[in-house]
Amino acid sequence: CTIGSRKNFRLALVVHFIKEECGFDPDKKYYRHQNLRYKLKHQCNVLQQTLKFWPKLSQWIRGIDAASNELHAPPEIFAPFYRACKQYGILHRTYHVGEDFPHLISGIRQIIDVIDLLEFQVGDRIGHGTAIGIDPTIWINTMPNQIVMQKGEWLLDLLVIWDLLKIKPQCYEASQKILKDINIIISDIFQYDMNIKPETLLAQMKHRNLLPEYVFDAIDNGRDWCWQTSTFNNIWREEAHLVAKVLRTTDLNILAKWWRDKDIILRSKEFISVETNYLNVETLIQLQQIVLGRIAQNRIVVETLPTSNVRISQYQHPREHHALRWMKIEGFDKLDDPMIPISLGSDDPGIFANDIVSDFYHLYAVLMEMGLSDSEAMQKLS
Repeated sequence: CTIGSRKNFRLALVVHFIKEECGFDPDKKYYRHQNLRYKLKHQCNVLQQTLKFWPKLSQWIRGIDAASNELHAPPEIFAPFYRACKQYGILHRTYHVGEDFPHLISGIRQIIDVIDLLEFQVGDRIGHGTAIGIDPTIWINTMPNQIVMQKGEWLLDLLVIWDLLKIKPQCYEASQKILKDINIIISDIFQYDMNIKPETLLAQMKHRNLLPEYVFDAIDNGRDWCWQTSTFNNIWREEAHLVAKVLRTTDLNILAKWWRDKDIILRSKEFISVETNYLNVETLIQLQQIVLGRIAQNRIVVETLPTSNVRISQYQHPREHHALRWMKIEGFDKLDDPMIPISLGSDDPGIFANDIVSDFYHLYAVLMEMGLSDSEAMQKLS
């Protein structure tokens, strides 16, 4: 059939997991995002049974996604269920991240968490990724001088970016400032244990992508816990095996307390005020470029969504959009920005009353407005 014929198109479905906010009742036995984790595990089991009874569905279901407000749930919650779907044969993965964030550093950290904790690889997709594209000057100038956010979230933000910046000689001053604040927040949250070092906490927090219930079982039962128990099916037995494997080399007691100690949870949910320009623009750009380099190295695709970003982000017009930076348009590109794989998307036409053609045209019109010829604009967009 000819190019452009509808005969070339085939129906494809993407399974969407939804980020949901989980409340905290200190009077009940609880660990972080417990209800959402239970719900996602149930949904995974239903999906497995559905594919078992209707195997032809695997020809239609091409991938999985986690969507909705990213302030409601962090990436690590979805990690076990993304791994489970991979065992079901669903190999293509997307995660919407870096669009909604209290602080630019938070948005950058969440993208790093997707790469590391969800173990994104070649062809996996990040939806939006605004935090690693937006000019930090635009973000700072459109925000108040102080931002209120949860103390525990800021601690995670600082731990992750400190891990990236501490090996950069040019970022020594920034990394020392971050380290000082990490120690202060550790002492605030983990009050009864003042001997927790940032390196120790960071090492354990890198395992936030494990299933907490199995970590608790292993710690509480010690030698009596066996990951091979018959109460697990093959999928969840593999998750228990991951816990057992980590515990052979790494103590996870601090992580377990972070997840389920009520006092630690309450203190981590206290609000603090953070300076919008906590790091200078140059350091923020370096952070963005470190993450862009990781994306380029792993050949992860970023879905950029101009209309959506202009309507709900800091942008006033498509001529400010970070797609222009990623296309390396003069005046928008940053020195040392790596080239990354980009896919243009429309996000949600039902909400934004747009389509892929209009998003393409908005960027095309901006390029023409800047003085590019028709062929130059088309070349950049392609």
